[in-house]
Formats: sequence, structure tokens, C-alpha cells
Amino acid sequence: MSRIDNRDFHLDLGILYGMETDRTDREDPIGFTTLPRHCCMKQLVKTLQPDPRWKCAKIKPTYFNWCLTNDIATMSFETPVRHPYRRNGFSFFQAYSGHKNLFDAQSHYPFPVNDDSGVCLALDEHALNALYSTVQRPIPSRRECHRSWRHSTSRVFSNLMSNKGSRSFFNRIEMRLNKDLTEAIFSRLDSRHNREDVEREEERFDLCPFIVHRTETVNSWVSIVTQALARLFQEIVSQAEEGHLGVDRQKLAVLIFQLQKVTYSSCNLSTYKYLWRGQIRSEDIDSEDEEESERVERGLGIGETIRRYGFGYPQHGLIDWTTLAFTSSYIGDQFPHPARALKSLKARGLERARVKDLLQDIDYIVPRIRMERDYMVRELQLDWLAMHLVLQFLFDTCNELVWGPLQFVNKEYHRRKAIRRTNCDDSEQEMEEQLNVEHCEEVYSIGIKTDLS
Repeated sequence: MSRIDNRDFHLDLGILYGMETDRTDREDPIGFTTLPRHCCMKQLVKTLQPDPRWKCAKIKPTYFNWCLTNDIATMSFETPVRHPYRRNGFSFFQAYSGHKNLFDAQSHYPFPVNDDSGVCLALDEHALNALYSTVQRPIPSRRECHRSWRHSTSRVFSNLMSNKGSRSFFNRIEMRLNKDLTEAIFSRLDSRHNREDVEREEERFDLCPFIVHRTETVNSWVSIVTQALARLFQEIVSQAEEGHLGVDRQKLAVLIFQLQKVTYSSCNLSTYKYLWRGQIRSEDIDSEDEEESERVERGLGIGETIRRYGFGYPQHGLIDWTTLAFTSSYIGDQFPHPARALKSLKARGLERARVKDLLQDIDYIVPRIRMERDYMVRELQLDWLAMHLVLQFLFDTCNELVWGPLQFVNKEYHRRKAIRRTNCDDSEQEMEEQLNVEHCEEVYSIGIKTDLS
């Protein structure tokens, strides 16, 4: 039997930091929660960065803001493949608070990643039916969506209230090391504890990289933040009859729901671009004008408010909290259509994207047709809308022919082509559309020459 090389055998080393529960008063023990400081995590990464003389990649950490705050953030990173740390046996590091285990139920957390219950409650009937019928999936029941949203919200609140503050949560640091490095660390620690000046060395570390609060205080803070957002979502959805909410309030309800999903614990908020960023620029490949080739969309911009004020408020001037709507229709139009927030629709992505774009175009142009007084402009807008509807009808007809039971010549060829288009990315799709346009122009020119001859 071959012997395992210690350099290929990795161990996960975990270290706990924190304060034990104070049981001086047996009837009312006091628990403490230890949370990692954001600034200290950044300083740790800065210290671990390689010397500039080393020709290797830098460590790129990921920070997870806790409960929309700036001062508290967990952190993780993985050393690059050819980094000296990895060659010496150090491959992974993470630091997080054990308070997140309060919401853990066999690795199931209150809000799953693909939870769309709040989005389905916010969408109107026409958009919801169109999207789910496009991917040929059953339309979700609003009653079940409300039950799911209420269950997830109550799980957060019940877990916080069931723990009255007598339990302590430690901060945990985990490192993935190979066996040789682990043995070297433990031998160094043993030799250090045998030294006489160990007490003087410990006195040098006067700055604690963690924040320690009573568990009762931490639970109260999380309850205030999460329950305020839950109440806001309920108030926005109840502004109209179920399934008949206006488009602007649909957008606002979806944003509040997404914000509610990421507030009860640590989360990488930068991945939610419509929550984190204030402006999002997306290239419009259909536009030929350079000035119109970039469409500016808005987000809540909590990344800026977190850095400036220490807490993730939506940017000032976006939302009228009295009427629970956007401050103006112009601002509301810059936010994405609420149907784009659905995550559970995985099948037939190309067709689903076209339906979402069509719904967004309809919601964008119909209010302008109603407000426009110039007859010529209204006719132009109506023609533009009719062209989009006819184009979507042609796409749907082609899809039914390709995927339906009707048999015709070269059906398998068109089906393979449709599968290839559905699985390709945006660049490949753009290239294929350009080839199709060139092919159509070539066929059209050949037909003209034939008619002339």
C-alpha cells in the first residue's frame, strides 16, 4: 500500500474566539456574540499579501457585510494556484460569526437562493402567466407564494425570539492546510507556550479584531432591520388588489424583497447589482447610435450609503416613503422590470429573455402613448409597439413549429440550431444573429437578381 504524501493531505483547522456565557446569575445567564471587524479583516489581507518582488497573483478576498452594516463583515479567500502560500500548504481561509448558525436547520436557511415567492406576489397576472407559459411550467399559486414568504419571514423572527440572549456565539476562523504545515504550526505553538515571556508577547496585542456584544442586543438589532423590511413589503403589496399592482410598485416590492433576503445574516451584497450600485450601464446591441448604445439603469445604491453612513439605506431621492412609490415616473422607468428578478425559471432561457424584454417594452411605451398629445408621435409609438408584438408572434410561431409535434422537412436541423442558440452566451448569440442577417440579405439580393433577369 502506497504511503500518502503529507503535502497532498489537507486538514481544515478551526479556531474559535469569543466569550463564554456569564452564568453568575443562574436564572438569567448572559450570552455574548463575537463579530469580526471589517477594518481588521482588510488589514489581515493586506498583511498576507505577497512581497511586490514576488512574481505571483495577489490574494483577492470576498467580504460579506453583516446585516447591511459597514463595520462588521465576514471574509474568505482562496490563494491562487501558483501562489507561494499554496505551494507551502495554505490554500483557503475564512472568518465568520457563529451567529449565522442560529438560522441553520440542517443547512436550510430561511430564504433559499432561488426563492421567488416575493417576486410572484409582486408581479401582475399577465406578466406571471406569460413568463411561466413561455417555459411551459405551471403557474405558481399566489396563496402558496404568500405562505412560503410568511414562513421564511417568521423563521427569522422566531429564531431570534426563541433565543433570549443566554447563548453565546463565537467567531470562527477556518484555514485549510496540508499536514506538513499543520504539524509545523503546532510544534511552533508548543515551543512558544514553553517560553517564559509568553505573557509579555500577549500584552502587545491591545487591539481586538472582533466586536463583542450581548446576544440579546445583536438579536434585537437583526429583528428591527428584518421586520421593518417585511412590513414595508406587506404595505407595498397591499396597495392594490392581488395581481393588479402597478409596474412602479412591482419594481419597488421586488427590490424590498431582495433586500429582505440578505439582511438577516452576512451576504456578499456586491453580487446584487441592483441593490449595491446606484447606476448600472448595459450595452444595447440593437442600437446603432453610439450615444444610445448604453442604457443607464438605476439601483438602490446601498453600497455608497454603507461606505458613507455605515448602514445600507437606499439612496436619498429615489423612494417616497409616504406613498410607498418612486419619487417620479422617470426614476421608476430606470429600474429593471420586476420579471427579471425571477431565478427559478431555468428552461428555455432565450425565449424567456425575449418575453421579459417584450413586457418591459410594453410597460415602457404604453404610459407614454396615453400621455402623448401629438397625433403623429402617437402613431409612431403605436407602430413601434405593433412591430414588437408581431415579431414576438413570429418567434413564438417558429418555436411551436420546432418543438411541437408537427413534422416538416429539415425539422431536426432547426431543432439542433434552436438548442445551440439557447445554450450559447450573449457573444455567440450576437454572432449568430449577424450571420442570419447576412444570409437573409444574400437571399434577398439573389431573389432581386432573379426577378430582374
